[in-house]
Amino acid sequence: MKKVLQITSSIIIILSLSFFSPLKAQNSQIEKETQFNIYPNPVISGQVVTVEVEVDENKIVDYFVFDFAGRLIEESTGHSLGFGEVSLEKEFTIEKEGMYFVKVIMEDVSTNAKKSMVKKLSIH
Repeated sequence: MKKVLQITSSIIIILSLSFFSPLKAQNSQIEKETQFNIYPNPVISGQVVTVEVEVDENKIVDYFVFDFAGRLIEESTGHSLGFGEVSLEKEFTIEKEGMYFVKVIMEDVSTNAKKSMVKKLSIH
């Protein structure tokens, strides 16, 4: 009886692992679909900063730059990234030294689902 329970437990564990592994693969696929880059980072005060978003679907992209206190410094909204396009760049020039946060919000045109990402930007 003890051996039957061990075998049954092993089968349940194996089946549960094989059931959830496609979900893990799907989640990693979603993470790879969107890339968000800031360069150069850190940047010298007054230098142009490029924010680049790479996606594989039709998206509307909004850019926001906040200072460390959470105040909105710059924004640029309503940029359309169409089918077949892979990246959209926006350039900002920030004069004051400090730590900033760049937030990118992407809206899927077909489903209206939104995804946002935030990265730090250091100005020296």
